[in-house]
Amino acid sequence: MDTPRHHQPSHPLLQVAAVLFGGFLGSGLRFLGTKILAPRTYDYTSWFAQIPWSLVIINFVGVLVASMVLLRILESHNPDGFARLVVITGFLGGFTSYSGLIVYLDKIWEVSVLGAFVTGFGAFASGMMAFLFALWWSKRT
Repeated sequence: MDTPRHHQPSHPLLQVAAVLFGGFLGSGLRFLGTKILAPRTYDYTSWFAQIPWSLVIINFVGVLVASMVLLRILESHNPDGFARLVVITGFLGGFTSYSGLIVYLDKIWEVSVLGAFVTGFGAFASGMMAFLFALWWSKRT
């Protein structure tokens, strides 16, 4: 039995190129988004003022879109397929940045250890809420 064309493995260099291309676009959009949504001002008197709200919003949107795409559009596609590599692994992987959030948690930690834990948990919870919303949405449509 022949495997459908979209399930055949691609050349590894093309897969890497697909992820790099998507990642370049996604991280570029994240950079612009963080500059447009909330330019950083530093207020070291309050941990709440240290929260990178633009990055929290970007991560929420990225998780929401990735979850919706994976649960509905790319659900039955090959994990190594170009669409999945470019859109999910590359673009949305570059667009979201939980590692960037960790850098800000270090700055929040300097002001308030509790504030760093609250911010970290809040970021995790918002990602879970985005996924759960996408799951609910995928079951309704």
